Amino acid sequence: MAAFGSSPLFFYIAHLYLYTFMGWAFPHGMGLTHMVPLWFAGLLILYPLCLRYGRFKQSRPADSVWRLL
Repeated sequence: MAAFGSSPLFFYIAHLYLYTFMGWAFPHGMGLTHMVPLWFAGLLILYPLCLRYGRFKQSRPADSVWRLL
């Protein structure tokens, strides 16, 4: 949770794009039994991305615009 919380805006934007692209694979929808594993797979994809972005953000000076994102 700390990894996602250290970069909330990045997570929000990235998850919108990721789950949109994942949704295009199922144009007629899916049941809950298929959706939950895809949701976990999306979190597994986003976790290292958020960790890297959080580290990048912390390496910037306090007055950097990257700290706001």
